[in-house]
Amino acid sequence: MKALCQEYRNGARRNEQRNGENDTYRFSVATMVRETMHSSP
Repeated sequence: MKALCQEYRNGARRNEQRNGENDTYRFSVATMVRETMHSSP
């Protein structure tokens, strides 16, 4: 999970230059995190 957070921070920083994709990226990461938490035993 820690690595995922680090990857999210890196991606968010990269996407600050490309504002149009920023919301889509954040949404997809939030969805992935939510699914990962739900599938945890």
